[in-house]
Amino acid sequence: MSAFPPYPIRAEITHPIDWVRLGAGALRLALGASATRPQRLGPSLRRAVHLLGREKFRRAEILHLGLLVGETTGERGLARPVSAVSRRAMERIAAALNPVDARSPVRDKGEFHRACEARGLPVPALVAVCRPDRPARGRDGSSLHDVADLRRLVERECPERFVVKPIRGGYGVDVRIFTRLSERRFVDGRGVETSSAEIVAWMRRAGASRGCLIQARLRGAPELEQLSGTRSLQTARLLTLLDRDGEPRLLHAYIKLIAGGNAIDNFQLGSTGNLLSQPSLDRGVLGPGLTVVKGRGCVVVDRHPDTGAVIEGFAIPGWAALRELALRAARAFSPLRLVGWDIAPTADGPVLIEGNWNPDPPNMGGRIERVMAEIERFA
Repeated sequence: MSAFPPYPIRAEITHPIDWVRLGAGALRLALGASATRPQRLGPSLRRAVHLLGREKFRRAEILHLGLLVGETTGERGLARPVSAVSRRAMERIAAALNPVDARSPVRDKGEFHRACEARGLPVPALVAVCRPDRPARGRDGSSLHDVADLRRLVERECPERFVVKPIRGGYGVDVRIFTRLSERRFVDGRGVETSSAEIVAWMRRAGASRGCLIQARLRGAPELEQLSGTRSLQTARLLTLLDRDGEPRLLHAYIKLIAGGNAIDNFQLGSTGNLLSQPSLDRGVLGPGLTVVKGRGCVVVDRHPDTGAVIEGFAIPGWAALRELALRAARAFSPLRLVGWDIAPTADGPVLIEGNWNPDPPNMGGRIERVMAEIERFA
């Protein structure tokens, strides 16, 4: 069976209860889409069944991307092609291209840091790694056995600005940033003062389940800070594919622009208030800003909402080096073939933040069909 959607619905849904759930979910979506135009109920229902059953979209994706807005059917009442790819479909494609035993170095942020250093790829400075099944370790390899050790680490070895993030996970969940006020006092990304003891207590709670690591917090390129009016780090996502000959290709890119006083650049289908913008792959020149309005789909934003700066035409600083770093990483992490790299443009050059073996589908901006065609062609 092909990893690419649409999927044969009868092969996908075999149990009666799953058919009931599909029908109920599709009806709920269709009723909402046709609330003001009852004549659309039938086409909307067929469309919803197609999206849920054959394209593997979740309800939240359908609503946020506006996939039931406007025309719902094509010729002879059949569902028209979907100009988006579901998260579950993208994961199937990535799973088919990325061997299971090769994923660990990009799933585990501690392993990722070590792998990048061994391969000569620039990453943020590491302060410590805390794991649930072994003592925490400082950057010099020393063991940190108890609360007192961790407090000394935070008070004496953490830089002025640092970030604490889970070893596994994504979407910015449980990522915390801190700025030092004194040896024992800090302020977090929301502007709330906290102590070294409180940071360590939080780390131990987080570390007990999935571990965390501490890294130096980077400053982004000054031009990007000026565009968005923030000193928080803004990263570019570059999607690469190793073709059949093992040569890396850059398929797609976008940059995450912080807005609304956020401390991190995560997008989450527009729910955070941050923006995306797609650069030209050759020169790194941005198109307009993009966000998602629930029920309407992708919406163009011409100016940054905080600074009023025009987004389209802005050139990402050091784009050539940033692009080259993504291609180097793609080669270095073979046999992974499809990876989304988060790379930070900084004043000192691009820095690799993380790799994602199952990246979100790049649905924003109308380029998804070209991306999928290139994956099918070269994979």
